Amino acid sequence: MVSQEKQAIISLHERKFFAALTESVLEKPVLSVWMILIPFLIIDFMQRQKKYRQWRDTFQQGLLFTKLQALEAATALVAGLPAATVEAELVGKVRRNPLAEAPLQRLYQAQLNEICLLTKHYCRLLSTNAFDYAAMARAAYRPEEFEVFLIELAHREQIVNEAAIDLNSEPDLIGREMIKRLEKETFLKRKSEAEQIFACNRA
Repeated sequence: MVSQEKQAIISLHERKFFAALTESVLEKPVLSVWMILIPFLIIDFMQRQKKYRQWRDTFQQGLLFTKLQALEAATALVAGLPAATVEAELVGKVRRNPLAEAPLQRLYQAQLNEICLLTKHYCRLLSTNAFDYAAMARAAYRPEEFEVFLIELAHREQIVNEAAIDLNSEPDLIGREMIKRLEKETFLKRKSEAEQIFACNRA
């Protein structure tokens, strides 16, 4: 029960983090006075608003996939389930098409590599006696350890992103530019959060 309560705390933290990140990366349509006065423009705005919401929801689901899978695996491990059982279930969820061609298999493997790192991270958080994310992080890591984790996580996420982009047979410069902006914003936001979490350690 305790692990499930902590799982919910970590899950909420990750969902809030990526919701805020998505809002900062995606360009949200802005309503102007001209759109209110001219019916054609307001219709165009509503269509762009709908498309933005669809992009936002899809973006967040994609970003959270590996995090939530890893968190579920970590919770099971902390609860005492055999590692082999947890790993087998995890591989089944990620490798949804075992007969997929090489590009998709590379994406599956990249996701599993990221999930492996995150599972260890979440196990450390879940094994603490703390009951909020910041306190869990302080209890589980020294500041320099947490920084090393964030750098390695950014590296593995980048490999996942590259594998996902490579699935597209057509060159997508806009998509690549958005992913690069996402990676930069993610790292900066995590670094800022880490500084706040460990500020008391440096005082």
